[in-house]
Amino acid sequence: MIAPGIGFGLLMVVGAYLTQTLSYNQDVWLISLIPFFLINNLLLLNQFPDIQADKKSGRNHLAIKYGTKFASGVYIFFASSSMMVLCFLIFNQTLPYLSLICLLPLSLSFIAFPKIFSLGENIAQNPRTMILNVVSTNLTPLLLAISLFIAG
Repeated sequence: MIAPGIGFGLLMVVGAYLTQTLSYNQDVWLISLIPFFLINNLLLLNQFPDIQADKKSGRNHLAIKYGTKFASGVYIFFASSSMMVLCFLIFNQTLPYLSLICLLPLSLSFIAFPKIFSLGENIAQNPRTMILNVVSTNLTPLLLAISLFIAG
């Protein structure tokens, strides 16, 4: 469940930083947690509509093993964690204040949550909710990168 977040969040962010700067900075690990949590949520939510098919094929992911209510709790925990890390890094002056712009797309995860929780594996009946998750996952790191570039 966390492999996509590790690959696309932690490894890509830290790897890009290392290859571009040829230096090490432990703050980049904290920054990489933001896409880590968001990417994990993207995969988690996309598993909901496929639960029955996944069960038939022998897969056993979080939503199958513990149910969609529990998986929805993990979703809100990851969304909250990405927001807390972002705010911590801004107020700790690791990220520029301009990075507060990331709260706009990040808030879409919270707008989507009630439908995620109530619809469970029937989430595909409300594509808007899934779209909000995708937009949040893609725009938050993009705006973070832009804020870093501008503050640069």
